[in-house]
Amino acid sequence: PNAALARSTTAAGAWAGLVALALQNLVDLGTEVPGVMLAGVTCAAIVVGGTAGSSSRWRVERWGVRPTRVAWTAGAAAVVALALAGTALGVGLQDDQRAMRDAALDRRTSVDAMHSMARAAMLRHPAEPYLPFAAALRASYQRDDNAIPWIGATLERANVYPQAHLVLARVVARRSPSQGRLECRLAMEQGIYLTPYVMDVATHLIGGFDDAMEMVPSGPDGVIVLEHLVPAVPDALPATRAMLDAEYAARAPAALGPQLRAARAAVEDVEAPEPWCEGAGRAACVRLALDRALRVQQAAPRQCDGYALRARTRVAGGEVAAGLADLQQAADVVADRVTCLEQLATVARRAGDEARAEVTLESVVNAGCADAVECARNLRWVGSEEEGSGHPRKALAMFKRAYERTPDDDALLEHIAVLAAAAGLHAEAAEDYDRLARKHPAPAWTEAAKREHDAAMRAAIRL
Repeated sequence: PNAALARSTTAAGAWAGLVALALQNLVDLGTEVPGVMLAGVTCAAIVVGGTAGSSSRWRVERWGVRPTRVAWTAGAAAVVALALAGTALGVGLQDDQRAMRDAALDRRTSVDAMHSMARAAMLRHPAEPYLPFAAALRASYQRDDNAIPWIGATLERANVYPQAHLVLARVVARRSPSQGRLECRLAMEQGIYLTPYVMDVATHLIGGFDDAMEMVPSGPDGVIVLEHLVPAVPDALPATRAMLDAEYAARAPAALGPQLRAARAAVEDVEAPEPWCEGAGRAACVRLALDRALRVQQAAPRQCDGYALRARTRVAGGEVAAGLADLQQAADVVADRVTCLEQLATVARRAGDEARAEVTLESVVNAGCADAVECARNLRWVGSEEEGSGHPRKALAMFKRAYERTPDDDALLEHIAVLAAAAGLHAEAAEDYDRLARKHPAPAWTEAAKREHDAAMRAAIRL
């Protein structure tokens, strides 16, 4: 005991520790951590332990010799704390976040109702940035409230909040495109995962190469942004797209995107009635397209893109049979076989080889698929090709087989009904419209079903 209880008569260090812990706990709940409380309990024991063979000299330390009073006081404080905490039961942070999100996305929420909800939630959770952000999100969609003060409140609570910068970019885009581009870049710098969503705003802020580069961060994130930004550039700015692709290739020489787009541009130029590169001679245009397609093929040997571009170039250059044969062979070695077969069918039909196109379409139908959705997609693609080629009955058969695999696709069922009616199969069309009317009662479906029933009766009478 003489060693364990040896301390100064005032225990100033232990007292300082307890005061520091109490002050820190006002802003950061450290007392909920067992390791921190272990140190606090140790300091409390030092404070009330006294010295060896003598009592504490500070009167404030004498509470350690009255444990009953301490216990009653602590019990009363606990009861008061539980009573205060009970008033917040069922109104936790997640509940407020969920309620604010639902209100922000519900068009029926009025400005006053949103303000009232935000005020109450922010009083309960004054440091949470999502609550004012939800109000800003609603204001940016509804445009009946000023979103900027809410965004300011969000960024006051969280310096890094990329969604707030995205909403701010949407708000200021019309009034200040340059500010909108800055906010787009900040959103992507703070949250690169938002890049696909930022492109919806960025597309309307690009007037040239310099405008686009204002939104490109430095470092590795810039490569990711360029990958999404180049396809988002409007078609009216081809030079800007080409310059961005050059910047992309300079930052990431091994990237496939710039090579693929350059090859496509060269191939489409060769296929055009009046190629831009005609001044250098058609043979030079074909050589350039073949060279670029070969680079894509070498960069991604397991993907169909390079092989398909090379085949299209050879077909455009007059080597129809050789080009189609090369693509047929490539379809057996690439990972995306169905995509290659679809490309082959399209190129063959464009080249006038209808027989090869029909055989290839049958191969797409019989190709393996991972699930019902993928099978239905393949069948729908074949149906669309047959419909575009003027074969409505073949198209109808494909669409019906696709619907068997995805029976919840009402849009597909409606298209089947339209095709059946156009092909003179009025009874079948009436049955399809009846099915739609049963699933989604609506006057339009009922009237369409009645119209097709009448047409079927008239056709039967003529027979």
